[in-house]
Amino acid sequence: MRGIIAILTGGILLSACSVTRIVEPIPQGRQEVQFSLGGPLIHLFGTTIPTPLTSVAYNYGYRDNLTLSGGLNITSLAFGVIHLDLGATYGLWKDSLKSGYAGLSIRPSFYLTTDIYRWQTRFFPQFDIMGYYRINKHLVYGGIVNFFELKRTRAHNLTQPKIWFWNPTIGYQFESEKWRWQMELRWLAPDVRSDYRVPDYVQPFGKPNGTIGFYIGITRKINW
Repeated sequence: MRGIIAILTGGILLSACSVTRIVEPIPQGRQEVQFSLGGPLIHLFGTTIPTPLTSVAYNYGYRDNLTLSGGLNITSLAFGVIHLDLGATYGLWKDSLKSGYAGLSIRPSFYLTTDIYRWQTRFFPQFDIMGYYRINKHLVYGGIVNFFELKRTRAHNLTQPKIWFWNPTIGYQFESEKWRWQMELRWLAPDVRSDYRVPDYVQPFGKPNGTIGFYIGITRKINW
């Protein structure tokens, strides 16, 4: 339990709590409800599994190139942590190609967490940059999820040595008339040691830095 709470209440893996909410902005006036499952890969009970973090979110097309969203982490509620995220995805560029089109988006957002047992509240900004390529119902994307730790101390009142954590990300989406299915991989904090942390994170590429996150997203379109 101590390891799960550590993920839910802050630290370098906070930005690993859900799939990317919106990669390509949705059309103006459209609404969606999104479910996300997954998290950092950990060694547990003799096998490797994604941390079972779940969340729900609401997405709204404010303009054709601007989508607003807000989410609630469900798993954290069972551990006494209220965990909210709010953000906006802005389409910077989109251009047609022979077989589809490509685009670039940015997503400023923030996480707000409150431990209801000790009433400690934390605030974490995040800034995502994603490039994507769509062919009909298929979309592939990749980019960097940038997470910022504003608090200058960490556990046991130790000094927090970093304020910026970057997470390379790749993903795939399949779209139907009413649904969107999404799979995503992240290399979480590749420049931060993870071999002494709880829980036992998977250490990619034989190096004790960061870990891999795996996520699944399911989105229901409401008024498309």
